Amino acid sequence: MAYLDDLPQLLQPVAEYRALGEALDPLMTHLAGEISQFPVAVLPREARGALLARWEEMVGLTPAGTEAQRQFRLISRLTGLRPYTAEQLRRQLAAAFGREDGFSVEIDAAAFSVTVEVDEGGADVLSGLTAELREMIPANMSLYTGVSQAEVLSLYAGAVLQVSQRLMLTT
Repeated sequence: MAYLDDLPQLLQPVAEYRALGEALDPLMTHLAGEISQFPVAVLPREARGALLARWEEMVGLTPAGTEAQRQFRLISRLTGLRPYTAEQLRRQLAAAFGREDGFSVEIDAAAFSVTVEVDEGGADVLSGLTAELREMIPANMSLYTGVSQAEVLSLYAGAVLQVSQRLMLTT
């Protein structure tokens, strides 16, 4: 992480920039070391136990439900934007789930309804999700939530082929 390496070659031999680089390089190296030692466990998505309770206290949430539900509510509270578009709702759900393939969203504007289905991995956060979504979407829209499941279905089709001949009689 050298300051001079980020400068254009024309400026690298200038004494003032070289001195600035000599002063900044040790500080930046130290800062990079500090950042690499930052514990991932204190981040909201990874918080467990006492750290999760501390996050909830900071944002004004009451600790209730399973750990997954509590983390979902925490992430939802921290993102805090109201999803007034379908894309923004998808981004917010992806942020809360940590992936983009764990749910599906369908908005029927004509029927004023929003349907959100989560996969089996998100079933434990469904009640928290429903409560958060009810606060997020406009009050005049109906909300339907559920868990989608993959099912194996055997389907058989039969067909009958009939061959006939058409005769025309003329007199």
